[in-house]
Amino acid sequence: MASLTRFTRKQTEIMERINRGSAAGGFIDIDELLGDLSYTCSKQSLQCSLRKLRDRGLIEDDYIRRRGARRRVMSLTKLGRSFFDPRTGAFDVVVEGIDED
Repeated sequence: MASLTRFTRKQTEIMERINRGSAAGGFIDIDELLGDLSYTCSKQSLQCSLRKLRDRGLIEDDYIRRRGARRRVMSLTKLGRSFFDPRTGAFDVVVEGIDED
């Protein structure tokens, strides 16, 4: 298993977008996240990336009612937020080619 500081650029971007949504005082759902990414991917591909981040304890999800439907929303865990703390050296290591999801 890769260390917690080894992320692909895509994983890093996903976490940055989730962090931005959480910092704005709300959760971000999959559809919003999919539309906010700088690259194009399928919803299934994004779900796979989210699953990997969740399995590593970096994000958590929940379901809420939004826009007339039950939506899966994400937020960073305490561990995930620590990567955005300037004292921890967030995302010092970004490695392409590992788990490129």
